[in-house]
Amino acid sequence: MFKSIITTFFGLSLLFLFPACTAQKANKTAKEMQSIKDKVNIDPIFQLETPRHDFGTIKLGEKPAYTFVFTNTSSEDLVIELVSGCHCTKIDAPQGKVFKPGEKGEIKIVYDSELEDGLGEHNKTIDILLEQEDPQTGYQIIKEAKFKVIIEE
Repeated sequence: MFKSIITTFFGLSLLFLFPACTAQKANKTAKEMQSIKDKVNIDPIFQLETPRHDFGTIKLGEKPAYTFVFTNTSSEDLVIELVSGCHCTKIDAPQGKVFKPGEKGEIKIVYDSELEDGLGEHNKTIDILLEQEDPQTGYQIIKEAKFKVIIEE
């Protein structure tokens, strides 16, 4: 009987230990996969830390703000020529500033829901025009930052 109790106790302790080990391994694997994905998806010129932002639901009249952070991932200096958005978005961007390779910068936006055409979901795009040209196409490089907002009364 004593042997049976020990066997049962040992078996139960494995049941509690096994899921914890499996969860740790799954977390480690997920982190490794994200790290690989981040390395594979690096833009060779201009990388936004978060290319999309969701403001969620806001009340009409609110003016939420967000800062898009970017990095010059090229081996050359990078210059932002122009940053533009819709009439309801105020943009504070470092236009004309030189960013050295590896240097970070910020594009700050304030969304004025009072200036929006209607209620409901809105998807917006901020266009970022760089002075650099794409070596493959010869055209000036344009990057995008996006945000989403739902407006209700």
